[in-house]
Amino acid sequence: MFHKSYFMVVLLTSFFGNKYEPKESIEGSGQSIVNVKCYDSNKILQKDFAVCFDGQWYPSDHTCEQKKCDAIYNTSTELYSCTTPEGVPVSCQQPSLPGTKITIRCDSKYFTTDNTTIQQKICLGSGEWENWSGCEFKQKECGAIYDISTELYTCSSPEGVPVSCQPPSLPGTKITIRCDSKYSTTDHKTIQQKICLGSGEWENWSRCEFKQKECGAIYDISTERYTCSSPEGVPVSCQQPSLPGTKITIRCDSKYFTTDNTTIQQKICLESGEWEKWSRCELQCGPVFNNDSSTEKNNYVSNVLSEYPWHTVIYLKKNGEWHQHCVGTLVSNFVVLTAESCVENMSPGDLFRRGFDWSGGFESEEGHLKIAVGKYYRDYRSNEASSSQMYDVVNFYQMSNIALLIVGMYIEFSDTARSVLLDDVMGNVDEEIGHIVAWDKDETGSMARVAKSIRCESNEICRSSTEINNIRLWPTDIFKVTKGPLWRDEFCSLSKQHAFVAGDIGSGLVYQKADGRFYLRGILSELYLGGKIPIFVSTTDRAKRDFIIRDSGFLVQATLPSRPTANLNGVPYSRFN
Repeated sequence: MFHKSYFMVVLLTSFFGNKYEPKESIEGSGQSIVNVKCYDSNKILQKDFAVCFDGQWYPSDHTCEQKKCDAIYNTSTELYSCTTPEGVPVSCQQPSLPGTKITIRCDSKYFTTDNTTIQQKICLGSGEWENWSGCEFKQKECGAIYDISTELYTCSSPEGVPVSCQPPSLPGTKITIRCDSKYSTTDHKTIQQKICLGSGEWENWSRCEFKQKECGAIYDISTERYTCSSPEGVPVSCQQPSLPGTKITIRCDSKYFTTDNTTIQQKICLESGEWEKWSRCELQCGPVFNNDSSTEKNNYVSNVLSEYPWHTVIYLKKNGEWHQHCVGTLVSNFVVLTAESCVENMSPGDLFRRGFDWSGGFESEEGHLKIAVGKYYRDYRSNEASSSQMYDVVNFYQMSNIALLIVGMYIEFSDTARSVLLDDVMGNVDEEIGHIVAWDKDETGSMARVAKSIRCESNEICRSSTEINNIRLWPTDIFKVTKGPLWRDEFCSLSKQHAFVAGDIGSGLVYQKADGRFYLRGILSELYLGGKIPIFVSTTDRAKRDFIIRDSGFLVQATLPSRPTANLNGVPYSRFN
């Protein structure tokens, strides 16, 4: 008979499933097996059965042991650490006694359903661990970011530690976006900072897709030298496209000045990709150089040529020979201003079709007009200094007693060739002393250029002069071209200070102002009394100034579409508007 012990349950069960009372005898035939349990449900028997055989129980000894919690092993999503009830660290990979504490840490990138990553639980007396939430909810990561041609990236962890942007990033990671050189966002930013959100998406940022407009490369030219510095003040080359904010310094070369007489300017590359406008460096127009007192012929000629460098000589081919025909005034690198009578009875087609004879006939041979700059002697064949240059006239235009001659090649300005300034003041010339270049004999008896100073009268005085009115109606004067009474845009000189010749027609009359420069006021158009009384057509009224300054630019382009158009008078057109 199997007796109840203090640690065993009272219930006995036979091999065949029959139930017995604890005090009931069981036949020891070996045909009955009893289940043995501990009274304390938190304890367990290693062998929980007994067999009665031949009057004895087998096994004969049963011991109740405390239940333990199962061993726990790390998984891909969870890491475990354990401590005894007394707080001593133990391995979780062996069964644990009740009271043992287990700490569950979610692996990187995982968390529980309640968004935690660390939990602590206890091994219960029943031999079971307290339930915990599994680390089964994987954190959403923001995608890897790689540098592109327009953007560069750097990242830092939520704790501020630099990390690579190229593996996927955890929520809270910060990314810094820097636009590559020459690019910016549409709102002109070059640096942005954004965060990886819990949704696994990066905060939106503006793309660096707005390419900054660059100012064009600038190369030194014969009249200007350039230096550049970055917006930060670092010297950079001007010969490559420049970013907005780049500063350029323009220095005029020797003998060149801007219209406001400066030699150094500073400008900036604008956001529009254009340089701020600057005044071009031009050879100074208008001033007269003082003559050297030297008596040497070469020095004297050089001084005369540089005194009035806008003066030009016009030659016409007649009977196969070049003859001095008129003179003119240089107003740009392509345009010479003269009297309309110098091309009267001509058409532009005559310049190349046939040689023109001023007496009224045409030659069968080829011929045209030429312009000479830096010319001292009147004779076409005279031996001149190297400064003398010839240019073919390829077209001309007429308006109210003046004519514009267009040359086929760019006239390079120098000390002996440069344009005159046009006066923008319409006023009375009474008692003013003007200056004009004309022909006269030098010490060798040759006709050479000289400067003459004369006092001119206004149109009203000229028109009221009995002498002028009588002369203008006298048909036998060899210098007169009959046109009727004096026009409103004409004036004269009654002083009879100098005698002029027909070859002086077209010469420019200039006046010196307080700024020391010389300004064109009129063109010599007619002569009376053996050249003693010159008649001038004014160049200061608006119509003529517009024709000379503004319209001639279009006329040059129409005649020479592939040629550059130089600013007339070395100044922008707007100066005279």
